[in-house]
Amino acid sequence: MSVAAIFEITVETAPERVRALVLKAWLEDLEEWIRICNVKSSKHPNYWMVFQDLVNILGERLGFQVVFGDYRKGPDGIWRYGGSEIVVEVKSSAAFFNPEELRKFVRERGAGSGLAICPEFTNDKIAAVRGGYPEIRLITTNGLCRLVRLREQYQVPTEHIINLLMPQEGILLDNIIDLVSGIAEATAQEEVEEPAAPPAEEDRLNIDEVPPEIRGLGDVSKAMYIVLSRNPGEVFDSTRLAKEIKRLFPKTFKDRSIASIAYGTIWAGESLEKRGLIEIERYRPEPEKHPTWIRRRYMIKKKL
Repeated sequence: MSVAAIFEITVETAPERVRALVLKAWLEDLEEWIRICNVKSSKHPNYWMVFQDLVNILGERLGFQVVFGDYRKGPDGIWRYGGSEIVVEVKSSAAFFNPEELRKFVRERGAGSGLAICPEFTNDKIAAVRGGYPEIRLITTNGLCRLVRLREQYQVPTEHIINLLMPQEGILLDNIIDLVSGIAEATAQEEVEEPAAPPAEEDRLNIDEVPPEIRGLGDVSKAMYIVLSRNPGEVFDSTRLAKEIKRLFPKTFKDRSIASIAYGTIWAGESLEKRGLIEIERYRPEPEKHPTWIRRRYMIKKKL
């Protein structure tokens, strides 16, 4: 049984276990779980509840003290840091987002900001907030994940992050996050170029040179696709694949071990397979001794 299948079974049968399951998960795993929950939220009620929990867990990773929502009533989360409080509403679709409702929650609590989080926002919702809801800010789930990555990679303090999420001049926060990401990356590059510090080994390939449909996935997914596409007809197990990813992208994965990359290929492989880009051979190496133990081999999908 795949890890994705185990996650889905957990969501559908014991959603209360998900919070403990994901506390120490890699960010790339959380991104994939959010995607699964968003896709399946209309098919099973537990997915939108877990979707809400995953977003609140990302809030904890940003350094906030998080009060998880009730699912059925009230705001979906309260994020506190210092003397500041943000009321959070999580929606699986912009169609369900009601800025008037969020403003009501903000005013009832006397909070500093209302933050709506959704996979994407339509132009009419953005215009509505811009035109009459100065206390509300919007951020996509992708933007939120990138903000968490920014904090974890560059140790961005929470007091700086809260300045992004509280009312500012902008409405949609993703462009601001892009700017901050660029500044952080430029600063990191300047630091490694200082004579006193040994230069970091550069990646041998551009990790973003991948098909458009996977550019929004995590680094393991993109690197995995590049490795397999460069070796058509070859079959890779997770360890060999992780070693090749580490060899080709030493800078991107400088803080990841071979073991952690190999674990990440499970989720990355599921994403690439669903998009029809790779093939996965699943087999049981010791079916009599370990009937549920499944191993995977990967290869680029053959063109017909």
